[in-house]
Formats: sequence, C-alpha cells, structure tokens
Amino acid sequence: MCGELIKVNSASDLCEKCEKEVRYIEEPYCIKCGEPLSDKHQMICSRCVEKTYNYDRAMGIFVHDGVVKESIYNYKFKNYRINADFYVNSALKLYGDWLRRTKIDVIIPVPVHKSRERERGYNQATVFGKKLAEKTGIQLKDNILCKREKTKSQKKLSESLRFTNLKKAFEVNDSTLKGITDVLLVDDIYTTGSTVDACSMVLKEHGVNKVYVLCISRGVDINYDKKA
Repeated sequence: MCGELIKVNSASDLCEKCEKEVRYIEEPYCIKCGEPLSDKHQMICSRCVEKTYNYDRAMGIFVHDGVVKESIYNYKFKNYRINADFYVNSALKLYGDWLRRTKIDVIIPVPVHKSRERERGYNQATVFGKKLAEKTGIQLKDNILCKREKTKSQKKLSESLRFTNLKKAFEVNDSTLKGITDVLLVDDIYTTGSTVDACSMVLKEHGVNKVYVLCISRGVDINYDKKA
C-alpha cells in the first residue's frame, strides 16, 4: 500500500501502519450495491430501495479513504501496477468462495477512452482484471466493451449528471459476446456506481443476462469503522 519494506516471511502483505489503516468492506453490506450497512439485520441500503440499477450485484474490496485512496492514485496515475497483486489477493480472500460458486463466463474491465489509455500507458481496470483472471481461471475479454466518447471527469458531477455524462459513452462489440450470458465487470473505484451501471445497461441491451461488478475500492455513506 505505502511501499514500506517488510520482512520476506511476514504473515501479511502490509506493514504494521497500513495493517491498522486499511479498511475492508465487511458484512453487513447491501446485497445489491455493496454499500456497508450500520444495521446487521438490514439487507439492502436506502439508496437501492429507491433506485434501480442495471447491474445485478456490486462488490468492493476496500473503503476508499486514507492509505487505500493514496495507493489507488499511485496505481492509476503513477504506474504502480504491482499493486494489483495485493488487490486481487484481497479480493479472493473476501469473494473467492462466491466467485467459485457463481457462473461467470468472462471478466470484462471497464474501458477508458483510447486517448486516456495512451496518456497513462495502460488501463488500470484491465491490469486488475488480468491478474484476477490468472488467479481464478475465468477468461478475461477486454475487447467486448469500448469507450467511444471521451467524457468529462466524473469527480465534480452530481449522481444524475454522472449517468447522463456516460449514457452513450460505451459500446459493445457484438461478435465477441457470442455464448456469453453472465459477466464480471471490474473497475478501480465505485463512487455512485454510474460508470458500471452505464456499462451494465449497454451489455444487457446486447443480450447479457447477469452483470456482476467488482471494484477495488468504494466510497461509503456511513461512519464505517474497521472491525477488530
């Protein structure tokens, strides 16, 4: 997470400082969008009660703050692609059993516009997806979805404007979808879910049955303290 050297035989991939600071998405969480819940008897968050998403289920690995936020910034913009190994190992600890039980035909990374990929030299979602594919044996297909329009940055837009900004940005290569019904869509950060929802919408318009989402980190609405 922070680049601090640790012992070769360390029981953890994290230094002591990051071990204390990293917050994982743990139960209870919304069975639809993955938002952590304050009430262990609750199954769905208030947002999902009111809003319908195109995806079937979304999951996150980490709470997007502190050292995680810094780590993903370095991963996304400073070529720290090695971070993907830790992200994938953490994902499998949380969701490995679920991935083995669930019928998933392919892993699809959320695409970035070609110009943005040229600037960075890679698509961070694809790097994560490839590592996950290697560990799970599920095939990665990074040619199914493409981003045809270079959209405005999502950071300063409201939730409704985020979806409008992305609504026509993605397109599907029909020829690559033959025989594919259930997919796992992967991305780096889940904030409002607008990006993965827009991708899910276009995939379902082209015949995909189930779209599951796995993001490295996600913003949370509640005061979510790491459990002991």
